[in-house]
Amino acid sequence: MADLVGLDGLVLDPETVTNYEMGIKSTLVDGRLRLNAALFSMDYEDLQTIDLNGVQFVGANAAEATLRGVEVDFQFAATQSLMLSGGVGYTDSEYDKFLQNVNGTINDHSGNSLRNAPELTANLVAEYRRPVGDGEIVLVGEWSYKDETFYGVDNSDPVTAPSYSLYNLRAGYSSADERWSVFLWGKNLGDKEYFSFLRDGPFSEWTGLYGEPRTYGVDFTLNF
Repeated sequence: MADLVGLDGLVLDPETVTNYEMGIKSTLVDGRLRLNAALFSMDYEDLQTIDLNGVQFVGANAAEATLRGVEVDFQFAATQSLMLSGGVGYTDSEYDKFLQNVNGTINDHSGNSLRNAPELTANLVAEYRRPVGDGEIVLVGEWSYKDETFYGVDNSDPVTAPSYSLYNLRAGYSSADERWSVFLWGKNLGDKEYFSFLRDGPFSEWTGLYGEPRTYGVDFTLNF
């Protein structure tokens, strides 16, 4: 039977992280705009990693790694009917020192980006509400973006997911007392093909999970 965890198994040293964060929360434009921002820094010592190499899982401690970045989010009442909200995040990540021992072979991943730490993410939501009859019409449009994402410590192409944008839409009618509502919705309207996860396989191939394709439907809600 093949040894799936290597000669030394997956016994790793403890991982420690020192986290610093500084932020501001503000209310502007006569209370119509809420704007928040935060700076963060995370310094890892002995960051724990687990990778599949051939048919073996390989555990290792990255000696040093850092993540630094900024996040900004907002909510703005543009009009009495239109609400805008969204955010953007920027992350700079790096294995400062990482020598991975794979069955006696040393792989130097120093200088690579951390996995599952995209450099840029963003989202925007526009919500429009207008009274009609004994209720209101509701329209919601959503956009989200995720930058190129590495899923392997070596940052190799087979397990690197390209950047992508997604668009969602929701439209319907809700009663004034919120007892009932009916909504049409669509997700991933552009039918974008994207990955939510990738990893190396045991036989020089790669495996992954696709994100949801374009879907649409109708929801009817009745509250008793």
